[in-house]
Amino acid sequence: MTTDRIPAPESVPNIKPPPRQLPDHKPPIPIKFSLQAKLPSVSQNKDGTLVHVRQKHNT
Repeated sequence: MTTDRIPAPESVPNIKPPPRQLPDHKPPIPIKFSLQAKLPSVSQNKDGTLVHVRQKHNT
């Protein structure tokens, strides 16, 4: 009954394969989203240009 905790993926690759082998289930995150996630202090305008939030505070 100790196998209820999901054994190593190597022993059961068919039950839970790595996410890289399932691009359809979870497509790669676009660069735009990744930039916003890593740089919360930068917002993106409709034109696609990155504007620092600090500039908004200055105005």
